[in-house]
Amino acid sequence: MKNTPYNSQHIPPQAPGNQQGFWSNMARKGVHLPALYPLGHFRCSATLTLSCLVTAMASGKVMFKNQAEESAGTGVIFSPFPTIGVRPSGQIGVSAEGFAGAQAGGQLSGKVEWLIPQKTGTTDFSALVEIKAEGNVAFGLGAGVDFQVRLDRGSLEIHCCARLVWGPGASGGFGTSIDFSQLFELAKIIWESIDTIGYRIMGNINEEAYTYLSRAAFSAFTEKDFKPIKDAIEIGTKDIDDWWRYRLREVKNNLFISDEAKRITKRILDRNVLSGVSLRILPPETVGMMLNTLVHTYVFNREERQEKAICLLLAGAIRSWRKFVEVLAHMNEKGEKQTTDDALVKNLQRINYILDGDQQKEFNQWIAQLASVNYLENIGMVQKIFPYTPTSPHLKIKRNNLKP
Repeated sequence: MKNTPYNSQHIPPQAPGNQQGFWSNMARKGVHLPALYPLGHFRCSATLTLSCLVTAMASGKVMFKNQAEESAGTGVIFSPFPTIGVRPSGQIGVSAEGFAGAQAGGQLSGKVEWLIPQKTGTTDFSALVEIKAEGNVAFGLGAGVDFQVRLDRGSLEIHCCARLVWGPGASGGFGTSIDFSQLFELAKIIWESIDTIGYRIMGNINEEAYTYLSRAAFSAFTEKDFKPIKDAIEIGTKDIDDWWRYRLREVKNNLFISDEAKRITKRILDRNVLSGVSLRILPPETVGMMLNTLVHTYVFNREERQEKAICLLLAGAIRSWRKFVEVLAHMNEKGEKQTTDDALVKNLQRINYILDGDQQKEFNQWIAQLASVNYLENIGMVQKIFPYTPTSPHLKIKRNNLKP
């Protein structure tokens, strides 16, 4: 017997749950133990088209009827155990055990709203996911993950566990595609959380989406046509993929990589590319590629500004020993992780190569600080924040007999 829709009811943001929504965390694994980072509050502001199927026994016969006057349909809203899923048609369906033994169900449409952790205590929610009438994708998250950003064949998707919409006790969930213009605020939270948990495994973003973000951020520092990080992230996969393929074809050309270094230098020093993002939260893949270009071209360019940019990049982006190691591991043209000790030592030597004697002493002290504290913000009265003091490259290259 097919359930017949009979009523549409708006679910206000404060119900279910309250006006602050439901709290969620990002999960990671490190040292074989789980850890959490606050992701913010989620709430659902949606319309639920309800249907119910009520059965009754009369003279030994089963009778079926659809009726709005009985409260079965509202069981979906008030049931502590609703289930959300995506139907084959792409609609988001909701079902629950209603009242008086009635089976209730419905179709959900509207939006999921998100409040970033920094705005906790306010009601300044922003729409994160539009729950469309159709075209949604099957839910697929691992245990303990409430929320995930996915990039799948060029389509950006947000997967939400039912707990974010309905609260504890709900099961299932849904995924839906979103516009890239909604990605920047999410990217900042993802980068902040990954920095906080020490760049370990996290289940709230898939590898394709993470790679897209790191390459898009790198493009903001290197592309000929200037665009801040926010615009670079929101431009979409086609433009970023096209630019990346072109870069890989040209990166062995000394003139190309030298010009790239000049743009990175200018944008680090001018700081107009950051869109309010701190260098500190840029991922190791992005920082590693930037550092690779700047160090590789240092002798060709012989610019004091470039040496200053290297210093500011190290000081601004690296605040922990863990991240320093990760940056060294990704210090290559593609930002791919190199896992051998030899690769780490070689990249460290490449940085040492551009330093003279006094700078080398300063750099060693800076590294010692990274190794002795979790974060440089915790070092109290210790004044050594910058890795070294920039000097004239021309004098140093001549004095040290440096060669490309």
